[in-house]
Amino acid sequence: MKKGREAENTFGLDPKREMPFFGVLKMSLFGKEPIENLTEEDIGLLLDLTRDVLSILGREISTEDFWDNYNRQRRVRSYIIRQVLWQRGVQMKLLNEKRNEIAQRIMELAYHIFGRKTDAT
Repeated sequence: MKKGREAENTFGLDPKREMPFFGVLKMSLFGKEPIENLTEEDIGLLLDLTRDVLSILGREISTEDFWDNYNRQRRVRSYIIRQVLWQRGVQMKLLNEKRNEIAQRIMELAYHIFGRKTDAT
């Protein structure tokens, strides 16, 4: 299993800190469809979404009390829904409930990966 992970194409993303976000977005948008079956456009969309999400998280998580401040977390979740998922044209693939679910998964993953650290990038 470890060798399989090492051979996985990471598209230039950090396997431990960035690929999990790519995986959440891929699963949310394309389900269990193998990555090999996705078009270059689909993969480009996933990479752009991943980078956008990580950029937002990196900026916001670096504030001292981010994980203790529900309002900041809610604002980031909303920003991910409105500016990242909606503006990127993902609205064609997602229902409103699904966008909320994706944003929540991203926030949970961010906490798991970055925890209370101030360096999210």
